Amino acid sequence: MDALLAQGGPLSVRGPSGDVLLPESPDVPLLLVAGGTGITQVCAIIDELAEVEARAPVTVLWCTDTDEDLYCRAELEALSAGWLHFECVADARRDAGNAGLLRLAALARAATIPGDYATPACWILLAGSPGFVHTAHDVIAGAGVDAAHVHSDVFAYAPRPARPVDR
Repeated sequence: MDALLAQGGPLSVRGPSGDVLLPESPDVPLLLVAGGTGITQVCAIIDELAEVEARAPVTVLWCTDTDEDLYCRAELEALSAGWLHFECVADARRDAGNAGLLRLAALARAATIPGDYATPACWILLAGSPGFVHTAHDVIAGAGVDAAHVHSDVFAYAPRPARPVDR
């Protein structure tokens, strides 16, 4: 970008992409899952909800590689109120043993309607890089939650390529 600015030529900027909107009813519990810098979208949602008088509980899970990546942890912990539960997990492993993904599976199972594991009792948002979102989506599906109840801007701007069908 510095080189483009030094040249003085036109600079094109593309704004945020995606199509996720909060549910119309603020009385639906929310599970907001952020990977790395995906916490910025989650913070915007929290800021919006802080202005709503009647709201359901909100659970935030922030997954990063290291504790140092939790750059606004203190601010988020300071926001914790009766309606906001905040957890963060730092684990750089990229396998099934990742502590953040294990916690996500537990939260996804707990967020389902008893006796109907396919239907979550809350609205689920995944925010972060396409790699994180698709992996987290797999974890939630593995916990038995129907993918139709999971939302992410990534699904609009970086959809997962169709997998070939084994014959």
